[in-house]
Amino acid sequence: MPKSVGHTHAFGNTEEHLRVRILGVARRGKPGSSPFDHKTGNGWVKAHRGDYHDAIHNKGNRVIPFITSPSGGIAPQGLAHLKLLARSSRLAGGRDGTSYGLARTSPRSFFTHHLQRISSALVRAAARDISEIISGLKQRAALGVAAV
Repeated sequence: MPKSVGHTHAFGNTEEHLRVRILGVARRGKPGSSPFDHKTGNGWVKAHRGDYHDAIHNKGNRVIPFITSPSGGIAPQGLAHLKLLARSSRLAGGRDGTSYGLARTSPRSFFTHHLQRISSALVRAAARDISEIISGLKQRAALGVAAV
């Protein structure tokens, strides 16, 4: 079971859980020994096939978990992949078909542009979801239905 360390690490309560769910994890250690300890690197971890096991192991695809938060944050692996895409767009044969903004303050780099777009979309989606929940609660209150 992944350890929750959200009090000390960004994505500390969610990233490891999601990575195990998406990618899976190989068996580690000996059955019956103590649970895996992140500090020492010792202990038992039961093997788990991830949701994308077939894509990775049978079809040979590369899966990049792009884990995000409603506050606009992107977990390190997704951020690193976005940087890789930015670098590859500048290489010979690379192509960047992005339509950048015309304003002086608009970002001109692939990485900055896409990072801003993704982060703002996350924040807007969270705000929209909260607004819909509030509207539903107001409707229920107006109709005299108890909130769940």
